[in-house]
Amino acid sequence: MATKAELEKELAALKQELEQRRAADVAAALSSDAPRDHNGDETDDDALGLKKVLKEHGMDAESIESLGGTLLEELKALQKERPLTMVLAAFALGLVVGRVSK
Repeated sequence: MATKAELEKELAALKQELEQRRAADVAAALSSDAPRDHNGDETDDDALGLKKVLKEHGMDAESIESLGGTLLEELKALQKERPLTMVLAAFALGLVVGRVSK
């Protein structure tokens, strides 16, 4: 088993390594030529990728909003046509959320 002095020495080395990595990340972020949005902030690469994929599939913000409304209408219709299915789906969703949140 390691002694307290050994653990403290290792902790100090890890803290120093963490600070060096943070400094390197900050330096890399400042020197990168990342695109900037209208506020001067760097844009998120994932958001740009998502926009590109949506555009390739012919989707835009307006069509996504209409899909949300259509989804709600379909769920309401399904609730009226098959109430037992909705109860079972809600139960299954509750189980999944309960398991994930533990």
